[in-house]
Amino acid sequence: MSSLTKIKRLSRPRDNTSYVPVPIPSREITSRQSDYVLLTPAQFARKYSEPLFRPVDLFVNGEKYQIQINFCVEPTCRWFGREQQKFARKSRYRLNGVADTQSIACNEDPDHPGGVWNNFSRVMSNWSAAEEVARLIRIESTVPLEEEYIFHRDGCPESGKTPFVESNSFYRRGKSTAKSQKWQCRACRKITNVLPDQKYNHAYHQKRNDVLPKFAKMVVSRIPVRRTCELLEISSETYYHKLEWLYRKCLEFLERYEKQPLANKEFQRIWIQTDQMTYHLNNVKRRGRGGHRHEQTEEPVLPTNVIISTDMRTRYVFRADVAFDWDVHLEDIDQTTKLYKDDRLHDFARRYARIRNFSAAPQKPLTTDIAELMKHAEAEYKFQLRNKYVEGLHVVPTYTTYAHYWLIRRMIHSKEWRFVSDEDTMLTGGLLRSFTREFQTANAHHFLCKVDDEKTKAQAYREYEDGVEALNSWRIANSLDKAPLHEVARHMLEHELKFHHFYKVQKVNGKEYRQATRQTLQHPLPSEDHGYHKIGCTTDLSAYSDEEISRILLRVTNRSTDAFIQQIRRRISTLERPLKTAGRDGVSYIYANFNPKYAQYWITILRVYYNFMVPAQSKKKERRKTPAQKLGLTDKVFRWEDVLYFR
Repeated sequence: MSSLTKIKRLSRPRDNTSYVPVPIPSREITSRQSDYVLLTPAQFARKYSEPLFRPVDLFVNGEKYQIQINFCVEPTCRWFGREQQKFARKSRYRLNGVADTQSIACNEDPDHPGGVWNNFSRVMSNWSAAEEVARLIRIESTVPLEEEYIFHRDGCPESGKTPFVESNSFYRRGKSTAKSQKWQCRACRKITNVLPDQKYNHAYHQKRNDVLPKFAKMVVSRIPVRRTCELLEISSETYYHKLEWLYRKCLEFLERYEKQPLANKEFQRIWIQTDQMTYHLNNVKRRGRGGHRHEQTEEPVLPTNVIISTDMRTRYVFRADVAFDWDVHLEDIDQTTKLYKDDRLHDFARRYARIRNFSAAPQKPLTTDIAELMKHAEAEYKFQLRNKYVEGLHVVPTYTTYAHYWLIRRMIHSKEWRFVSDEDTMLTGGLLRSFTREFQTANAHHFLCKVDDEKTKAQAYREYEDGVEALNSWRIANSLDKAPLHEVARHMLEHELKFHHFYKVQKVNGKEYRQATRQTLQHPLPSEDHGYHKIGCTTDLSAYSDEEISRILLRVTNRSTDAFIQQIRRRISTLERPLKTAGRDGVSYIYANFNPKYAQYWITILRVYYNFMVPAQSKKKERRKTPAQKLGLTDKVFRWEDVLYFR
């Protein structure tokens, strides 16, 4: 049976589709156990700080990668992307800060000064970053559903033979009602059913199969869960069972129509825009953990981050990842803390540094100091309280962003890369750590797009009208009567670049070194819904002329990710914007979901619908195409039946 036609299930942690071996030698673990009672917390953390620059192995489908992301992340710095190194009198990097605000600072090379700007780069746990990459690979992977078959009775002389290898030792006895093949042993006459082929039974273990196409349409049509259950006459349990089944079908569809075509396609240049969407999760207790003691509660609403990357030309959505791990539990963190003594380590040395607020379990201090005991009691209370809520824990978005870009780098093959984002350090840090080699060789450049979300629609439209008027005036003043508006904007931008510089030059020992200034300028072509926005660049563009830079900068907008985020808000009821209320809070998140796992399901399902089934509007008289068609992945518009039944 072909692997494409086998019935599959979602990958689980124990499947090892991707895994990270423990990067700590056994002798060090033993040493930590003994030093835990002998050293002070500061001494213990200092002694076991080696993981800061120690690479961690990551295995993906048998292939080995190494993760080491603690280095300078300033693209114009001489040490950008360089590993730690000891000079004659000092090291390349020094560790600064305390607790969760630690960073590494760049030191000058005493023998060869110049080009080092004393940058501060936040440190991360290499182990935890590798674990986050493994998590994102796992949640989008499916594996064949395997069962243990007993084809023979006890004492059968043919025991050990299977119809998959020695089919001549078995009779075919037709198919069951589930269209699975029946095999009968020729010797002991035992009949055994095997799992059916997916092409003959596409909805194995699915009741109410007739509602699947309608269910899929409802999921992306902003119909609430309860209304869907009422219309389809199914229970909420059936709803989430079918949602997981549809999510798996979408992953199988993407394996065939996204991953395989992209693996065989190479781009000359690709523009990727990334943005972060925040939605609010209704933080509710698990069944049986609520009771009537309302004073023991966490925050009722939790911000949850979604990292989204799109192709700016076609608006194809490459990835959309929710920063939430539903496979990790507080019990896992507690066991890890006790084994590796994470509670006394720096954050960058912990396995679960990526978990927000709970990177280590609180352990009772080895002291009688009242202040320390009270501090531990408070931490223990918060830790145990969290255990009463929905399973799974939020991930620090910096780690999800790094893993997000790491996978994009291996998903897309391009000679040149152009990235657009805002000034969010979580996005830029993950980008520069994942595409270090491309930035070092100048095959990648990063541009800033800063939009003022505080403007009203009236203010934005007024800016749009003023901008069009200013461009028309520029057109007349510079004799560009027949030039289209975007070409006039390019000429205006080229003129402004004569007086604007994205970097400053310093000379040391006769050599010139460029340092980014992060200064932005106003995009000359405002939009109707956002008005003017600021644009900039964090990488060295000195190899380009002003004309070339103006053509590049004219493309810097946030429209591609904004379009998909709007679709999320409009098409998924649980992720829509909050409702206005008459209460003191002013807003209500009544439709927000309880478990971000299902947010990942919904967004992935919507991504398939948006990329492959919705032809984009076009002002030209050409045939309307989906983002997947524009990107060259397929030549047809798909329907839900194609996803559900693999037509």
